[in-house]
Amino acid sequence: LSVLSRTTAVNYERAGKTLQQIASDLGVDYVLEGSVRWERRQGGPERVRVTPQLVRASDDTHIWGESYDATMEEVFRVQSEIAEQVVGRLGMQLLGDERQAMRDVPTQNVEAYHAYHRGMALFTDYQTEEEAQTAARMFELAIQHDPAFVQAHARASMIYSTLAHSEWDRSPANIERAKNAAERALELDPDGPWGHAAMGYYHYWCLKEYESALAAFERAKGGPDDVVKIGVAFILRRLGRFEDALADFEEIHELDPQNMDVVFNLFITNTLLGRFESAFNAIDRLITLAPDRIEFRLQKLWLTLLSGDRRGAEMLARTVESEADATPAHERHTFIAYYSWCLAQ
Repeated sequence: LSVLSRTTAVNYERAGKTLQQIASDLGVDYVLEGSVRWERRQGGPERVRVTPQLVRASDDTHIWGESYDATMEEVFRVQSEIAEQVVGRLGMQLLGDERQAMRDVPTQNVEAYHAYHRGMALFTDYQTEEEAQTAARMFELAIQHDPAFVQAHARASMIYSTLAHSEWDRSPANIERAKNAAERALELDPDGPWGHAAMGYYHYWCLKEYESALAAFERAKGGPDDVVKIGVAFILRRLGRFEDALADFEEIHELDPQNMDVVFNLFITNTLLGRFESAFNAIDRLITLAPDRIEFRLQKLWLTLLSGDRRGAEMLARTVESEADATPAHERHTFIAYYSWCLAQ
């Protein structure tokens, strides 16, 4: 049983599409859809109403549906019940460890839960330093509400490591924050995967200690696969193990086809291996997913030159230049400098 990642599910544009179209686009046989409504009653606890339904996409058959009304304190029980119902309706059986993991509650604090998910909304799709810093503040807010929230400590560490890796903040203070948050996650749950995953990114992105990072990711197996697998793939590529890295990126892409970070790394890795057809497929996919982002067209220009098609590059450059005219001045200068550099190679 394979389940598409949250990133792909959230980023997919489904407006005006039939269920069959959605299933075809995402490569799935079943779709779990529904609604979530929050209600804060005066003088009473915040409540949530969840109405999930499982549908077989091929013939639009309704397999299962239910309505849940619960307090926020019960929301994790509802989540695990829905997951167990879906697995059962698909004829699958959860092992004991899998069932227990599904029932484990990351926090009992409602405010911590909300702050964490506000952080995650940015963590999975940040574009700027400001957005990354805001995600960090949300994770820290979650920790304030629940100091024993392991996942919040781990994600805080990861976003601090991200700030260092992106060269937005390589200050000793930020790197220390990444280390401390990872260590705290390990202290709270030494046998769990989250602290080890965070420590893996600390060694990788803050210290550039690739073997230590791989060892930490190995200890994190069984945890957040989306986090661990892509971290391993990054490091394998850093170590020159391009084929192994590509295999991992392709596996991740199967479960997360809308994740632009994964598609971009398929483009980069195939380019490094000289597999230009696959690299062009990846960069074209990125342009489809984000047609307004000129950097992907610049990357295609670079790839076209790299593949030896100078005439094609010149034609593409004229197209990109006309589009760049409608962009801010600093982006136009970037285009001109980038194309000049490409022609000089």
